[in-house]
Amino acid sequence: MTSGVKRHAGQLSHVIAGKLTLLSANVALMLLLSNRLNIEGFGFFVAAVGMQIFASRVLLLGVEHGMIRLRTVETLQERCGDVVLAGRSVILRSSGVLVLGVAAAIPILIWAGKPRLAGALTAGAMGTIGTALVDYAYSYRLAKCDYRAAGIIQSGTALVRLAVTAMVSLLAPADPLAAFFSFAGVSLASGMLLNLGFARIPMPSPGTAVIPWLLRYSAPQGAVNVAAAFGVYQGTFLLRSTGQDEASGVFGVSLALSMGFVALCNGFFEYLLSRVAHVNSRPLLRRFLWNSMLAALTLALACIPAVWLIQVVAPWFLKTAAVSTGIIFYLLAGSMILLLLQVPLESACHFLLRPDLVFGGWSLRVGFCAFIGLALAPQHGALGAAAAQFIAAFIGLAAMAVALMVARRGRTELRET
Repeated sequence: MTSGVKRHAGQLSHVIAGKLTLLSANVALMLLLSNRLNIEGFGFFVAAVGMQIFASRVLLLGVEHGMIRLRTVETLQERCGDVVLAGRSVILRSSGVLVLGVAAAIPILIWAGKPRLAGALTAGAMGTIGTALVDYAYSYRLAKCDYRAAGIIQSGTALVRLAVTAMVSLLAPADPLAAFFSFAGVSLASGMLLNLGFARIPMPSPGTAVIPWLLRYSAPQGAVNVAAAFGVYQGTFLLRSTGQDEASGVFGVSLALSMGFVALCNGFFEYLLSRVAHVNSRPLLRRFLWNSMLAALTLALACIPAVWLIQVVAPWFLKTAAVSTGIIFYLLAGSMILLLLQVPLESACHFLLRPDLVFGGWSLRVGFCAFIGLALAPQHGALGAAAAQFIAAFIGLAAMAVALMVARRGRTELRET
């Protein structure tokens, strides 16, 4: 048992190391850009990156989680190559649609006298496709239990992106579009190189029974990924849509500082997703939920001093205007930490093969955040948007608890096929 614990700890350490490196690189880049760009330009960069991540979830359609899930399904373990080919086909086709749409929009924007918007759209498309390819390669390595390679993929891409974007920001300190182009360009180059690396692995032809299974499972999971990505950046989108560019910059700084907790949630979810697949029966699911909730509570409590430390240290590196309201960061960090308590519930729904219920919980969270944000943000700016995300996080957590109770009463036909 001791050797098994050490083995799992060693494997998990590679994933966590990759997440921590990704987090550190992104925080360092945000801190640098918050001082190189004006507050409106920084708000544009944060919103553009958020839209890039959101759009990449649309391209993936959940197929990256499908690979991780399938490696523990007995009837499909020998057909992992089929799933990989089917997933790559989905990404390539959705990327083609995106490229055609952007190619059609660029001439219209240039004719309308908005060349910078056309440039931002081009960079966004590059980054969207690149992010999807990088995440797919990362999930492929997780599905093959190659945790060391998975950690290197995340950390290596983040470090190169940091170096290139930082260099561009030094050469063009007042141009957020140039910084976004470099950020997106590295993502695209990394994604293409990583996919060329594992595309040479011999794989069988896709089976007719595997592709519908993968798409049937991945569609609601892809919707969950889209809702989750949108939910994290929802406050930024809301403020910019209401013309509060400076408030979106202040909100963006606090959001960037709290993104570490999102990375922790993602790593925790990926770990639990692989563990819950080894639960052999529904009676054992209760024990899994109990243990995973204890772990989530432990992580949440450990995050509290980290929140205080970040708030104390951050003003040393940021412009005074960007951190004038510390309560914004506390609210956003709190909403992210609440996600830790939601992760075990989502994992249990995945055991029951009901990602549609997870999507329902996230939809309620996003919907309530929009409703509350539209009521508070016009008058209170970034503080109102942060309060909306915090309140909606509680609603989302309660919705997930209800979704799990519903899922436990249902059947899991897909698991038995």
